[in-house]
Amino acid sequence: MTDLTFSKIKHIDGWLGYHDFEIFRSLICFQNEISDGALAEIGVHRGKSFALIGSFSINSKLYAIDIFGNQELNIDSSGSGDREQFLYNVKGFGIDENRIVIDPRMSNEVVPEDIINSVGQIRFFHIDGGHYYDAVLSDLRLAVAVGSRELIIAIDDVFRPEWPEVTTATFGSDILKKNGFVMFAIGFNKTYFCRKEMMITYQEGLRGDNRLTPFMTREYDVGDQPILVFQKYPLTEWRLFDRLKWYFSVWHPKIYLKFWRMKLSLKRFWSRF
Repeated sequence: MTDLTFSKIKHIDGWLGYHDFEIFRSLICFQNEISDGALAEIGVHRGKSFALIGSFSINSKLYAIDIFGNQELNIDSSGSGDREQFLYNVKGFGIDENRIVIDPRMSNEVVPEDIINSVGQIRFFHIDGGHYYDAVLSDLRLAVAVGSRELIIAIDDVFRPEWPEVTTATFGSDILKKNGFVMFAIGFNKTYFCRKEMMITYQEGLRGDNRLTPFMTREYDVGDQPILVFQKYPLTEWRLFDRLKWYFSVWHPKIYLKFWRMKLSLKRFWSRF
């Protein structure tokens, strides 16, 4: 088991909240026991989330898609990758470069055979490329086409108001639904989908992870499908205490965890009387 922690990757330029770090870790480590598939990411940027994916997947093959320096193709300015910095960061975490296939094209130019012939079927696919409608649709089609039975699709910025086309493409098309995928968890700014028959398995893995328990805000049922939620958006009606609690859970999770565990210990202590 790798000793990678959230604090060790904070220096890498990119966007990854603590909640999603822990969800990635939990799901990928769980998958290590049930699947030998590869992992893929669209939009690797400088390698922040890719270092996490590579570290926790042990020796699995990895497929990285990013246009890197060809920023004239980045029509919505949703990120600016750097190949040299990406490789430097990934190597810094001891990830063997021979595990990685780098594809420096637009993701809509990549066909399923490119991935499957290089690394095999994919068990974990992180989509964080172009945030406009057609790009998201194309990336969803690609992820579904190369996925194993155990495939998890993590999509960036699904519910962020700054990127409404991500939400529209994810829920406005039937790509996921017609292929049997359901939403099973919502993180800080990632949303997680898997095949319906794997939903309970993955949710049980997340529920049983004591590093995630303090950050689960609710379990929401949509019909017969529960969704685990690890995020809250602050409201103007919140009291000061609620604002502080949210602030520490997002920006200072270690402090939040200490207080949560202290509160839990006190609750157990008083329950004896």
